[in-house]
Amino acid sequence: VLHVPKGIRRAGPVWTLWTFVIERYCGRMARAVTSRQHPYAVMNRRLSELAQLQAL
Repeated sequence: VLHVPKGIRRAGPVWTLWTFVIERYCGRMARAVTSRQHPYAVMNRRLSELAQLQAL
């Protein structure tokens, strides 16, 4: 949250550049990784699950 004012000063009005959605998505993906040995396999599986849910 502390980086938001700096980003607003740099980019202008919030509606021109708002990264909350992508930051929330990255946070979800980071929490989904439960394996230190195979983190990319876990992320791929999670992305596949999300895509399947959206297709329903």
